[in-house]
Amino acid sequence: MKQGSNGTRWAARVGLEIGLAAALVSGCVDEAEPVPVPDSASLGELSPAQMKSLCDESRAVLASQPSANCIPLDVTGSYGVQVDPASPCYLESIACDVTAGEVRACDRAQRADVCSGGNEAIGACAPFIQRGCAAAGSAFAWTDACPDLAAAVAPFEGIYELSRHTVNEASCDAEGASVLETDAQRLLVVVTITLDGAPIGHMDGCDDLEHCRGVADSLRRYSQRTDPASASSDIESKLLLCHPTLEGALESQHASAAGTPEEGRCGLEQTQEVITHAQDGTLRLEARTRAWQLPPVDGVCPTLSRPDGPVPPEVGCSRLQVYEARLVSAL
Repeated sequence: MKQGSNGTRWAARVGLEIGLAAALVSGCVDEAEPVPVPDSASLGELSPAQMKSLCDESRAVLASQPSANCIPLDVTGSYGVQVDPASPCYLESIACDVTAGEVRACDRAQRADVCSGGNEAIGACAPFIQRGCAAAGSAFAWTDACPDLAAAVAPFEGIYELSRHTVNEASCDAEGASVLETDAQRLLVVVTITLDGAPIGHMDGCDDLEHCRGVADSLRRYSQRTDPASASSDIESKLLLCHPTLEGALESQHASAAGTPEEGRCGLEQTQEVITHAQDGTLRLEARTRAWQLPPVDGVCPTLSRPDGPVPPEVGCSRLQVYEARLVSAL
């Protein structure tokens, strides 16, 4: 379900750059004798000396990357910990129960897998994504608004095939013309994953039933896809939350900013998607987009701090996309 922009998606883009950020930062090494750190010790239990020893060890592994030319920008996927590259020891900013052994396994996998598809690193680094391992201030508190999100997503889980897709590019007063024939990818999967220590819904595109089941399996295991097709999917990956007012519905929000600051033009968009589920298994998604212009600030286009705003009150809905998909298989 491709939107008309390549916007930044806040809920979906907390990049896991543990190894890459660490490998780019020098220092964190002195002449002190290393302090032993057992594999079973969690990061929260380590003394300052143990933390420094583990950090030094991790940096040494990651600094031995075979070639900077083949390091992918995001070797371990789309979610997880965002590391401050200025931190003297990146592990100090991670708050969760990941163990020293899991840190070492993730580091080794990233080094071994850096010039291939990244699947080994995805599996090894999954604990950082799934257990609430986030730098201070980067976790999203969706559980406050929806404490039983897993139960809300459960009726939506399955594999679906698009049966309708309409677009109104002028307003949101009514559905527009059908564009279903332009959708090269017609299948999608909805599954529950674990992110930052809490369940959340995930929708993604897939090619056939076998591929869809493989996508669902990797999402459940690692909270991200392991196949390279995800980056070029016709149906964009979405994180699904409870709708704040419509009982039994889910929502997904994202925003984008683009423009030419030197020409004094900055365009912003905010899209809210409402997903409902009929008794016959039909999934319906309505995506409403609001777009507006702002002048650049100090030569830079502004961005939205959140996908749900703030949006100027005078800005109305300017594009409506409606998708319907029939359930073709349970997971």
